[in-house]
Amino acid sequence: MDFPVGVAYRSIMRIGSAHYLAKKELFDGPFGFLFRWLGGIPVDRSSKHNLVDQVADILSKHSDMMIAISPEGTRKKVDRLRTGFYYIAKKAGVPIVMVGFDFLNRRVLVSDALHTTDDPKADFDRILAFFTPIQGKVASRGFIGINNQFE
Repeated sequence: MDFPVGVAYRSIMRIGSAHYLAKKELFDGPFGFLFRWLGGIPVDRSSKHNLVDQVADILSKHSDMMIAISPEGTRKKVDRLRTGFYYIAKKAGVPIVMVGFDFLNRRVLVSDALHTTDDPKADFDRILAFFTPIQGKVASRGFIGINNQFE
C-alpha cells in the first residue's frame, strides 16, 4: 500500500519534484512507461554497480529533486534497517525527510529535515524514534524490535 498512498500524497501535496527509486527491471516490462510517468527512476541494484554512487550522482545533477525510498518491513519483517539511504544522503549532501504512513490513525507523518552528522548511531536513533510509533498497513512488520546497527 505504500506505493499508491505515496503517489497519491505526492499528488495532493503537489510535490512534483519527488521521485522514487525502483529496480531497473520494472522499467523494462510493458508497464515501464507508467513507472517513469509516475516519477520512477530505474536503478541497477547488482553488486557491480554502487547504488549509493548512482543515486548521489542523480541528486547532484538535479538540485530540486527529492527521492523517496521505501522503508524496511514493507514486504517482510526485518530486524535491522539497511543503510543505503543514509549514505546516499550523506554523500549527496542532502537531508533525509522521513515520511510515515500511519494506517492505524489514518494519517501521513512528515519529519523535519535530518541532516546527517558524523555520528551515524545518533542519526539512526532519531530515525528509529520517528518510525517506531507508526503502525503500517501490516502491524507485525513494524519497526518495534528493529535494532540500531550502530550500537
